[in-house]
Amino acid sequence: MFAESLLEKSGGHPAPIGPMADDGVHRLFERQAALTPDAAALSFDGRSLSYAELNRRANRLARLIRAHGEAEVVGICLERGIDAIVAVIAVLKAGSAYAAIDLSYPAERQAYILRDAEVSLVISSTEIIRSLPAGHAFIDMDQRDLSRGDGAEDDAAVCDPQDLAYLIYTSGSTGAPKGVRMPHRALANLVAWQLQDQGDYAGRRTLQFSPLSFDVSFQEIFSTLASGGELVLI
Repeated sequence: MFAESLLEKSGGHPAPIGPMADDGVHRLFERQAALTPDAAALSFDGRSLSYAELNRRANRLARLIRAHGEAEVVGICLERGIDAIVAVIAVLKAGSAYAAIDLSYPAERQAYILRDAEVSLVISSTEIIRSLPAGHAFIDMDQRDLSRGDGAEDDAAVCDPQDLAYLIYTSGSTGAPKGVRMPHRALANLVAWQLQDQGDYAGRRTLQFSPLSFDVSFQEIFSTLASGGELVLI
């Protein structure tokens, strides 16, 4: 995995690259949303959101997450689409980390990840929730209209660079999935390196094809949304 390799090569603390290294990765998106609010940020299946719209939806969902109390790790178990990207940004804004629960995983693997990551809250949809283990609080995105209500004001949680941003699970050498913990600093540095290496994404359209359970998805999402590009889900 690229993210695990990045941590190994740097002893767990990638060297800072530029002024973005100590920002939470969601702050990089917020900064861009303030600069280019009307630019296209995200599109999928004929629907699109501007930076301002995406930011407002993420702010509204972040408040719902915080209303459930403190949760170190929030599960995201959603079909591919706009809501999944909103959920990723919202979890980080809420001061939590996310663990993606892939719908293609067997039920036993899904249950293991929820248990191992100590997930107390899951963002999902009505149909999917019926198949998930009990014992968790749920935010049902089918029952929430995030296109309405106040959400213009950024009130994201302040995060330390070493705070956890996401947990990603590998197959594990023993057969049991192994959780790799990725802090904000490593991911902000990864995004900064990507932008330094490949240049500004403003005006570019990036095809986003990796599932959230695969670490490359983080690169695709935030290298685009931190620099004014449009993320096109395929």
